[in-house]
Amino acid sequence: MGLNRFLKYGLFIYECLRILIVIIFLVVQQNGSGSIAGISYAASIALFPLMALFICLNTERYKVYLPLFAAGKTIAIVLGIGWLITHQSGTMYGELELLLTQIVLSGDLFALTAVLLIIKNINNIQKPAETLEEN
Repeated sequence: MGLNRFLKYGLFIYECLRILIVIIFLVVQQNGSGSIAGISYAASIALFPLMALFICLNTERYKVYLPLFAAGKTIAIVLGIGWLITHQSGTMYGELELLLTQIVLSGDLFALTAVLLIIKNINNIQKPAETLEEN
């Protein structure tokens, strides 16, 4: 149970740091062409800290968010890998974007692993209760 608690808090802290990194990068970048795309990206990732907070507070009540969280992280990982493959960096901001994407991609892999372990732990807790009810 201690590992599960650590994973839930770690997931919440990572999601808060992730949105902070994106916001800081948007403020530093401040160009007109990419700001709309950046804002739309930041708006879509704002739900992940909320889901992580709800999962952290009461996993049993909000366990329905876990598959949604895992699906969102999987999509984010696939899109991040696709962006890394197709991105051509030639400026200072390009190199910074590349580094931040690699950091966020590593964190997303951690988040997906944490969510899958939390789901596995919840399923293991529920199985003994179901077998007791059958007897």
